This record gives sequence, structure tokens and C-alpha cells, in this order.
Amino acid sequence: MRIFLHNFEKNKSIYVNAMNCLTLTSLSCDHTFKISCNVGLVREIGKKFVTQFQQLFICLIKLGQVVAWRLTKSTAFGEIDDLLVSLERRESDTGNKLELVCVDDCCHVANKCHSIFPNAIVKLDLFHAC
Repeated sequence: MRIFLHNFEKNKSIYVNAMNCLTLTSLSCDHTFKISCNVGLVREIGKKFVTQFQQLFICLIKLGQVVAWRLTKSTAFGEIDDLLVSLERRESDTGNKLELVCVDDCCHVANKCHSIFPNAIVKLDLFHAC
């Protein structure tokens, strides 16, 4: 674990720069719950493993490439809105236009997504539609 984390910290800027170079025309955003159960710490007293987060919010583009992510404690939009704003700002600065945002709960977050990506169509992603 320490080797992996050391390697990640050493190369973090390379990963961030690679994500920032990807062009967004469509975006798939979703909370996933499985990975978060592996993020936590072992308490000194009792040696019990305690998780720190409930899910991972992830934004992917067409080829499944990650363009943004954040560990969150809930599915509340307030935990990820600044992340989406930074994606929108990044694309605006490059002159790119995001056309489509697929989310896991479009009825609940469509208006919030439109407030950040005003020109994008917000749809329910295929996985959750099925």
C-alpha cells in the first residue's frame, strides 16, 4: 500500500496533466460505492477498520477515461458541484463545448447540471435506465 501511495504522490502531477488534456464533448458522471469501502484507517483502540467515505464520484468521457473524481461522504450535489464547475471552466477556457452529460439520477440533478453546463443536454445514463 505504501509503495502504491508513494508512487501516486510522486507522479500525481503527471496524472492530473494527462486528465486536463482530455477534451470533453460528452461526460458520464456517477457515484460508485464499492471502492470507498477500501479507503479508511485502522483505529488504535480496538484495531477496527473504519471507512472515511461512502462513495467515489467519477466523471468519464467516451473512451472510459477519467477526467475528474472525488471521494464523498454522501451523494449530495454540494459535495461535487465545485468539481463540475472546474470542469466547465476548464472547457470554457479551451473553447470546447460540452454537449451531453449522462448521470445516474437525471430527474434529481438535471437542473443543477444545467446550472453548471447550460448548453449541455442532461440524460439518464444507459446503465441506470436499464
